Amino acid sequence: MPVLHVIDAPEPRQEADLYLDQNLGAEARYDPGTPVLAGARYALLRDDVVREGGEVRPDAAAPPRVLCFFGGTDAAGVTGRWLRALADTGVPCVCTAVGDAPAYPGMTVIPPTDELPALMARADLVLTAAGSATWELLYLGVPAALTWVAANQLVGYEAVVGNGLATGLGADPEAAVPVLRALLAELAAPGARARLGGPGRALIDGHGRSRVADALLALSRSSSRSAASPWACHG
Repeated sequence: MPVLHVIDAPEPRQEADLYLDQNLGAEARYDPGTPVLAGARYALLRDDVVREGGEVRPDAAAPPRVLCFFGGTDAAGVTGRWLRALADTGVPCVCTAVGDAPAYPGMTVIPPTDELPALMARADLVLTAAGSATWELLYLGVPAALTWVAANQLVGYEAVVGNGLATGLGADPEAAVPVLRALLAELAAPGARARLGGPGRALIDGHGRSRVADALLALSRSSSRSAASPWACHG
């Protein structure tokens, strides 16, 4: 069976038959002949996310609905600091946070849940780290405010924020308060949710995992006929 390695950096660090780099613009980072599926067209999305993406959501509510989460369990322990930053904006919002942190007025903290796709789809803004959820948010067309909690998230963060597909908050919640304040105020404008989230919907079509599966199947068939790999960089 061929081995697929999902990576976040240009240089593969584990031996594999095929590599997957879902990051935006990854196509330009690999030398010709590298056995890699590169770029956002290969983004892997869960069934629950794909189902939620079939509906066009209405404009932002007033006050805006904000979802805040950092992975399934907030292993980095940053939820409390980001909730404080939201509270310090002084802009009313209805916030749901996943993790273990003190809540502020208008905010609800819930334990880890398997309902994240539905929560993301219903939100007007999602505050999260630039991990795999980034591609889900782009597909759903939900405005995102991104930070990072691990070094390997910087590649995705810089690509998505640099291309204007999400708002970059940096890594310091206190310093990000003015950015959050402006973003929450912008959501009050007519059409803001669609304007902020629309570009992502055009980028991620939800068929990335099918492309990856097809590539693995083709590699498996080819390997059964020849020991030489036919794969090169696929953008």
